[in-house]
Amino acid sequence: MDQKNILLKRISLLLFSLFFSVSFSLGQTAEKPAGNGTVENPYQIETLENLQWLSETDSVWDKHFIQTADINASPTSGWNNGSGFTPIASGVGFDGTYNGKGHYMDGLYINRPNNDYLALFVYNNNGSRIDSLSLTNVNISGADIFAGGLSGVSNGIINHCSASGSISGNERIGGLVGENLGTIKNSYSNCTVNSQTSPGYVGGLVGNNRDSIINCFSTGDVTGVDYIGGLVGLNNTNDHILNCYSKSNVTGDSIIGGLVGWNHKAEITNSYSTGTVTGNKYVGGMVGKIEPTTETTNSYWDTETSGMDTSREGSGRTTAEMLSDTTY
Repeated sequence: MDQKNILLKRISLLLFSLFFSVSFSLGQTAEKPAGNGTVENPYQIETLENLQWLSETDSVWDKHFIQTADINASPTSGWNNGSGFTPIASGVGFDGTYNGKGHYMDGLYINRPNNDYLALFVYNNNGSRIDSLSLTNVNISGADIFAGGLSGVSNGIINHCSASGSISGNERIGGLVGENLGTIKNSYSNCTVNSQTSPGYVGGLVGNNRDSIINCFSTGDVTGVDYIGGLVGLNNTNDHILNCYSKSNVTGDSIIGGLVGWNHKAEITNSYSTGTVTGNKYVGGMVGKIEPTTETTNSYWDTETSGMDTSREGSGRTTAEMLSDTTY
């Protein structure tokens, strides 16, 4: 074989190898994890293949899971012709438990324009529980309604969880959860959150809160048209925000608050905000708009860092006063 043919053969082999490598990296392979889904022997999610199996196996969405290793989810950006990961429990919701055991999931990608419920978990039903899971560098976009890093809508318990990255959609969009109907505690979001529609109900942690948020915080920038809050866009009737704070910068047109956009017949206790607040109508350093029966206790905003000297609720403090024990 002459040198020219040898060279052509080597080039052909190299191209084949590259094609196979790219095809394999973009492929999706589901693999059943160890365990049987019981409390005593939960399914052990160790790889992205295990996570894919969970997302497509509806018969186990009421079972128990633990994550046993950090998972690189960045290959999901090449899945489903660019749509990315298929959210868990589409259609019926998640009734089980998922304990991340302090592990992270990095680079989860979902891009499904005009779809609803975009997050790792579509809908967490009453009785479900998610613990100790960190989502890093998420990229979730396209939701018409209900989007978050961890859950589109949560009616269960979320504890010791976090999300960082980027979340965008239309209505009820949050860094961690789109709409909360249950309890979120000891959790945070460092996601940039964006909506371009009205009404938005957009928050750094939760878009629309309809229950309890306890010991939580947010730090990512939040932008939208209306009902925009550093922590929560809309804090709804009889809901409670307790021991929370936001450092998120908040930008919108109307009903804009450093902590909550609209506090609607709900409570805020022992909480504060320090991010910049920018808007045109119903804009407040801590809360943009309220209903008459709301109740805020021991809660503050920084008048200097926020650029706001007024708020519908809370007490304004200088940066020095915000750092003083006597304030609290």
